[in-house]
Amino acid sequence: MFRVPLLCLAIFAAAWLEFTVFPGHSYLEGDTQLYLPMLERVDAPGLLSRDLVATSAALSLTAYDEATLLLHKAGHQTFRRALLGQQLLFRLAALLGIFLLARATGLSRLFSFVVAAIVNLGAALAGPAVFLTDREPLPGPFALALTLLAMGLLARELPLLAGVAGGLAFLYDPMLALPFWCVLLVAFFLDGGLRRLARPMLPVFLVFVLLLANLAQLQPGTSGEPMLARIPRQLALFQRSYAPHLYVSAWPAGEVYQLLALFIFGLWAASRCWPLLPACFRWLVLGTALCGVLSIPISYVLLDENHFAWMARLQPARALLFGAAASALLFGLAGMRAILQRSAWEALGWFFLLFMLPANCGVFDIWRLTSAQRLSRFAIVLGLAAVLTGLLLGLATGAGRFLVLAAPVLAALVLARIPGLRPAPIPMRPAVAELAQWADASTWGSSVFLFPDAGRARYPGVFRAQSRHALWVDWKSAQGVAYSEAAAARWQERWRDTMEDGFSIVGLERMLPLPIDYYVLRRRNQLGGARQAFANKDFVVYDAEDLRNAAKPLRLACGARPCQ
Repeated sequence: MFRVPLLCLAIFAAAWLEFTVFPGHSYLEGDTQLYLPMLERVDAPGLLSRDLVATSAALSLTAYDEATLLLHKAGHQTFRRALLGQQLLFRLAALLGIFLLARATGLSRLFSFVVAAIVNLGAALAGPAVFLTDREPLPGPFALALTLLAMGLLARELPLLAGVAGGLAFLYDPMLALPFWCVLLVAFFLDGGLRRLARPMLPVFLVFVLLLANLAQLQPGTSGEPMLARIPRQLALFQRSYAPHLYVSAWPAGEVYQLLALFIFGLWAASRCWPLLPACFRWLVLGTALCGVLSIPISYVLLDENHFAWMARLQPARALLFGAAASALLFGLAGMRAILQRSAWEALGWFFLLFMLPANCGVFDIWRLTSAQRLSRFAIVLGLAAVLTGLLLGLATGAGRFLVLAAPVLAALVLARIPGLRPAPIPMRPAVAELAQWADASTWGSSVFLFPDAGRARYPGVFRAQSRHALWVDWKSAQGVAYSEAAAARWQERWRDTMEDGFSIVGLERMLPLPIDYYVLRRRNQLGGARQAFANKDFVVYDAEDLRNAAKPLRLACGARPCQ
């Protein structure tokens, strides 16, 4: 009677643990710096009209903006709450989907939950620069979570719910939902049992396809580019320099071999528990994983070699996430099968591979114990695998078996302390928030700001998102303009004219004729004798007009006294 409520509570607790501890969540530390200005501009078209990122058409192939704006307006939520609320909801969806897939193999509820909780700790794929459980509330991770939920629901023979989940995934990110629907379509013609389940799902999918097509037509800037347009040479060079994850040939050396090895180990794990895998599970998990592997040559041929523009936007190589998810799930299932057969060493091996993924270790890299950091990470992965194996072998029956729930909790707590698994937080966030509040309240909405001494730091993007004011240029914006030749050319010109050579007084004077309204400097670079428009403990703001009219030459100040 109480099993279902307890299970729901456990899934929510696991999702909350992963949301708050590891892999955690972040806001305005990654690509939300690019998406939030776009959302602000869609919400209020008069804002950020002079910003390169906010005026891009990156939201044309997703309902991410419509869903977030609905929560923002109808639910009276801030964008932060709307995005983080969706993120937590979809973390729950991913966890439930993996749990249902594990249950479809006949594994007990408890063991299925443990496997799902560990798989949902995530994995990082350095080549396409994606995460199995992303810290940022972005459309891709939302679509992946919904697709995993659709796979789990279909494995439990709930086709209509699976169709809705898969259709919503298609609305958020068509590329990440496509492997699921492609596998389903192939299975429809080749597998009579799956055809019965797929038949009511296909009309549901068609409805979502038409809905996304209608939404895309309403987006500005989506009708001018031909379907088979090629990426111009200069834009391709820009993308390779500032967004190398788009191109397979620009990935880190050996990354493709790491990914292929991970998939091969996943197939080995599948062979160890093959009799337990129902036909639907095999189609969905192994089929989508195969789509992920095939995305490598597809991306290489269509983007690296032939430079089709839409391939850069869709980023088909992100489908490799299905290979990582399938391998992680199969490692867990193979380990549980070994536990049931009382094969401790085999279980330890599979659980080692399972914990290797959230520890961000490649199949080959995990064995390269060339530094203290690599050695400690290897020891942590081995220790977590040993703890899980010991708990499962010693407490497989009776009330004590619930102690195995300590394994994913311990893993989250330990992994959260490993240096480098999570990006360092952006410094000076309170000062940036104070600066953004002043700009929002005291300057014209069309004002343009520049942080000339920020270099490649991420805090200018935080300011743009929080203040709803345009930036002339910043480093993070390069990824936001990487799909438009005109925007990329403007970004390069602005970066070259203002930021490329670092900060200097001579360079600042050279920038003054540009159509920039405010310059924001760090306290250590404040100017002597120039009027300050605003200042706090970390930043000083100067009105460009005041600097143009100030006595020349400009000079730095040392504390309260001008430098001589």
